[in-house]
This record gives sequence, C-alpha cells and structure tokens, in this order.
Amino acid sequence: MILFSSQSQAASGLFVGLDALHSQARNKADNSSTLLGPRDGAKSNSNNEGYGANLGVRVDPLFLFASAEVFYERLNSSARGFTQNTSSAGPNVELNDRYGAKANLGITVLPWLTPFVTYGVASVKYGTDVSNRRATPLYGVGILFDIPLTNLSIKADYDIQKFNAHYQDGQSETQLGVAHLGVTYTFGD
Repeated sequence: MILFSSQSQAASGLFVGLDALHSQARNKADNSSTLLGPRDGAKSNSNNEGYGANLGVRVDPLFLFASAEVFYERLNSSARGFTQNTSSAGPNVELNDRYGAKANLGITVLPWLTPFVTYGVASVKYGTDVSNRRATPLYGVGILFDIPLTNLSIKADYDIQKFNAHYQDGQSETQLGVAHLGVTYTFGD
C-alpha cells in the first residue's frame, strides 16, 4: 500500500512567499447623475501585472493541507475610458494595492500535488476623485506543487473580490480577479 502524504516532502511550519500577479478589474458605473461622471451602466475593464508577498503558517497532517496567511499585493490596475455623460473627463478608478488575510484548505491528491480552496478578506486601496479603502471577502481556488527534497513550493491560484468604489457622483461596481504564480519557502525539517 502506498501512502501519499504531503508531509513526505514539505515541512509544516512558518512560510514566506513571493508572487507575480495578473489582475483584471471589471468595473460598471452606477451613477445617478445625468450631468456629471460616467454614464450609468458604462463599463471599463483593465488587465495589469503586479507583485505580492505573503507570510503564513502551514500544516500538512496526513492527506490534508491547511494554511493561514497575511499578504500584500501591488495591483497597478485601473478603470479608464468610461462613457461620460458630458464631454468632460470623469473619474478613473485606480486600484493601487491590497492587503489582507486568507485561509487555504486542500487535499493531497498525488505526492507533492495539492489542489486547494481559499477564502479571506482583503482591504483594497482605490482612488477616484478621492482615495479610499474597501474591505470585502475574497474567494478562489489554487494548486500547490511541493518541489521534492526541498522546502520550496510553487503555488498558483486565482481569487475574486467584489466591492463598490465610490466617487463624487456615484460608484463603480468592481469585480477584481487576481491570478498568482509564486514560490514559497517553508521553514522546518
């Protein structure tokens, strides 16, 4: 009988990680004014690259994987080009960065290979005609590959976060999707 255990290679314990990010922001204007700002229902999308760092703790009992982490991500994303009510320029929604905490839970399906789900909360810093922060839940899925005979892992995941970015005459309903590809180092055996 062969036992597949995530502990056979990756140590449980404290970990640090670095990620490359690809973020996609889908924005829809919700504007009650017919004179100023984006036209109600106007849409704007953007795709941008960024980076992130995380710190957490990981446990791998038997076939299970669980981790809790705090993270910071530089998003560099913006929503420009909303159809305007007038010829004047309206607000752009700039998604600058976000930080938060999340938990990951998965099951080892092959040695060193673990799909997982993630859930957490993140505070997004955005700028329109004012700068603000919005904290909302995020959720997603990912896969973890533990590199044999090392304490290194490669992690790929995707999460979604929805929130409203307020500006002077309305708000933008924003859906932020972030794809991560990163490496983590787990301190331990």
